[in-house]
Amino acid sequence: MIQKLGVWLVGVAAAGLVGSVVTAVTPEKGRKTVKFACGLLVVFLILLPVRSLSGFSLPDVLADYEAALSQRIESVSAGVEENAEAITVRTAEAFLNEKLAEMGILAEVSLKMGTDEAGRRILYSASVSYELTPDEGEIRQAGEMIEAQTGIPLSRQRHG
Repeated sequence: MIQKLGVWLVGVAAAGLVGSVVTAVTPEKGRKTVKFACGLLVVFLILLPVRSLSGFSLPDVLADYEAALSQRIESVSAGVEENAEAITVRTAEAFLNEKLAEMGILAEVSLKMGTDEAGRRILYSASVSYELTPDEGEIRQAGEMIEAQTGIPLSRQRHG
């Protein structure tokens, strides 16, 4: 505390000294402005300790701002990932439904995202709902097509 008080007093004295030198060097026309600016600087330095008594601390404010900003970035990133996954799933489902229709199979594909061994998000499983009861050949064709297009193995596909 004593050290802070000493630093504060040296700062006020240095500001007064610098203000005097600058005022002496300034031409007559600008002397009033320089005196005013130097006076404001000295008043600011004198009142500086009062600022810390009020509880305002710039490092604390900046730390709070940084924490809030980090939290906002995380929430936005999570939202972007969810939206990207939803778009991927819907697009792939529409594509597969179209391919099945081209093959003459009336069915609707539903895909789910999952995580592979490396921790990446991938199309993980597929469920196929048929409008008409399919024969084994249609189920095999649909399963192979889904596996070829998405990489989802037959073991993670449900046909029914």
